[in-house]
Amino acid sequence: MRILLIFMVGIVPVFAQHISFWGNNGMIRVQNAKPKDMGWLSFALHPEWHYLNRDSVWVPQIPGYVTDHQHFPKAGFSISYSIIDYLETRARLDMFGKWYEQVDDPVHRGDPYPVIGIQGVEWGLKGGYPFVINPETPSEFSMGLDSYIRFGPSLWKYFRNARERDSIFTDTFGFPPYVPHDPDIGYRLLLSYRLGPLGTHLNWEQLFTGRDKPAPYIQGYTDRPTINFIRGGVELLGGPVFALLFEVTHQFPFEGGDDADEATYITPAIRLSTPDFSFTVGFDYDVTKEEGEWNFFGGFSVGGDLVKKKKVHIPIAKITGRVSDAESDEAVMANILFPGTEIEATKSNPGSGYYKISVPPGTYRMKVEAKGYRWQEKGLVLKDGDEIILDFALHKKVATRLSGKVFDAEDGKPLSASISFPGTKKNPIQTNPQTGLYKVVLKAGTYRIKVEAPDYKFKEKIVTLKEGQELILDFDLIKIGKPIAILTGKVTSKEKGEPLEAVVNFVGTKIPQVKTDPTTGIYKATVPPGTYSVKVDATAHKSQSLPVVLTQGDTKIVNFELEPAVKVGQRIVLKGIYFAFNSAAIKPTSYPVLDEAAKILKENPTVVVEIGGHTDSIGSDAYNLKLSNMRANSVRTYLISTHQIDPSRLIARGYGEAMPIADNRTRSGRELNRRIEFKILKK
Repeated sequence: MRILLIFMVGIVPVFAQHISFWGNNGMIRVQNAKPKDMGWLSFALHPEWHYLNRDSVWVPQIPGYVTDHQHFPKAGFSISYSIIDYLETRARLDMFGKWYEQVDDPVHRGDPYPVIGIQGVEWGLKGGYPFVINPETPSEFSMGLDSYIRFGPSLWKYFRNARERDSIFTDTFGFPPYVPHDPDIGYRLLLSYRLGPLGTHLNWEQLFTGRDKPAPYIQGYTDRPTINFIRGGVELLGGPVFALLFEVTHQFPFEGGDDADEATYITPAIRLSTPDFSFTVGFDYDVTKEEGEWNFFGGFSVGGDLVKKKKVHIPIAKITGRVSDAESDEAVMANILFPGTEIEATKSNPGSGYYKISVPPGTYRMKVEAKGYRWQEKGLVLKDGDEIILDFALHKKVATRLSGKVFDAEDGKPLSASISFPGTKKNPIQTNPQTGLYKVVLKAGTYRIKVEAPDYKFKEKIVTLKEGQELILDFDLIKIGKPIAILTGKVTSKEKGEPLEAVVNFVGTKIPQVKTDPTTGIYKATVPPGTYSVKVDATAHKSQSLPVVLTQGDTKIVNFELEPAVKVGQRIVLKGIYFAFNSAAIKPTSYPVLDEAAKILKENPTVVVEIGGHTDSIGSDAYNLKLSNMRANSVRTYLISTHQIDPSRLIARGYGEAMPIADNRTRSGRELNRRIEFKILKK
């Protein structure tokens, strides 16, 4: 019943400030190394109830043995105040009582002289500093130091039962002997770590006891020794108002003392809290006693902020996200930049790829860079209070490779040469002395490539490499003192005028082929003087050959315009073919056009074509169909008889007026519709 009353004292609204029995920030007896914020004032009441079973005694009045209980109530009143964010002070007043109670019925033997008084007054000062490890988790580590001074008890007149020293009067469960003494002083080293809702604390305390002043009626009294305490605690927040607490305490004498001064006990408790109030209930259990000893406690505290901090609103926007590999989705550690601003760069987490950054509102270019990846940039407009998620999936840089061969310009033999990259930090490389081949991996960009070999004139070329490009670049070196000539020019498409990537060959010689620059179409070859047949080949285009005469010291420019190669399904209108009126007879003026068509067929010896005849709409359909078929066969006959084209490659067909390409209502349209077409059927 009495225990229930003690608990009822503490059943009041609760708070979240977590005040310890000592009056400052903490669990029960374990302190948190982190002080409260500046200006926080707290009041707390912590009642306790401790009782022991005493030895059975013979009572002649019964007669018989009875077992007594010794009760030790206690109440601590405390006040604490945070002077600054890292320093708090506190004061505590402890009241105590002590009386006997016989529980064996039917006889009740009480204590007519219960002891009630002030156990002590304590003042303390605690300093601590938190180190934020990860604000997102949150994760925080704190270190602190607490020091205090405690003044001895003031007893009432009657203190009946202190005839001998026993465990009741030791410092068990926070109950030191109720004996006046000089001030005690002590200190505590404090460590705390919090990870989200889980908090752990470790305290090491040393209490230097003052000189005891026992009353004359206390017999066999031994001075209190210096006591050490090791306390550890774990708190788990189960929500905004609920927390589970668990502490372990071990006390032992530093010097002097005996077994009665040593104890280990566990302390489970429950705490309910709101921002201004808290309620705690729990018990201690001494595991070092054979039958165990119990101490029940409750408590509440109330607090508030005396220093109202003036909140200054700083406009801010928050950006969070993840940087990952675009293919594997693995985390990527990257630099996150805001070009054109003074915002400090940040990095994404190497393990998770996540990042978080706060910036003032505004318009930004957000750039993400990572080693081995293509950088990525995104624009964004942020307003005050915005919280956006912006992920970046980076693509790996594709290697750019440059390879080729270095050889003698006259006989094509491979050379052992040094290839350097002036203006860069890239180290020179060597060609294979047997093959003259080389290969190098470079970053995308523009380079000046210099090739040198003993007894040869060096050669330089400027190339621009795109990311992922694989370029073959050969070098033909001229021996020093050898006569040379230079042939250069440009290879373009005759149809569109665009530069072509082509191969230039010197037919019938050992001079290695030369490649044009794919972006400009320009080629350059250094060769001995002479007469050459120069042939140029390009994909999807007809080859072209030209004779070139080069003399000593010549630099000749020869350009090539390549016609597109024929394609299956392609239609070619043979312009300039004329027939006699209402006849299939070919006019002689048309022969050059047909001769050019024969040339195309000879250059493409496997091509099969359809010769299509077409007319205008004048005349009947049947007549026009017959006339167009006759004219198509006349062209076929000319190509076979005059140019010996294989007949199986030529198929004649008349379409009449069925496929016009212009308006038959006009003279010009009818002229266009009267035509002969080649259609490529097979390559």
